[in-house]
Amino acid sequence: MALTVEAGLGAATWAAGLVHRGAVEAVAAGVGAWLAGDIECARRVFLDSALLGELGAGPIGAVSVLVFGALRVVEEALVEFRRSALGRLARTEEADV
Repeated sequence: MALTVEAGLGAATWAAGLVHRGAVEAVAAGVGAWLAGDIECARRVFLDSALLGELGAGPIGAVSVLVFGALRVVEEALVEFRRSALGRLARTEEADV
């Protein structure tokens, strides 16, 4: 959850006026929804690839794989949002000064 919030705030640094709380919250909510979709996609890929009966035989392992998949989705997005935000911030007038 904390990584999702951080990704949303990273996106907000370049997609919203940071002094406008509503704009920041809207961008963060959009990022959260986007990440939820990607997590669901990763979940579906895993479940579709599991053999019949395999999930029931090792439910703890299945849950671990699902959680790890969700974590990877958010971590990868966070890296991209940070890179994008830093790149955009580096091109501002304030950064040139």
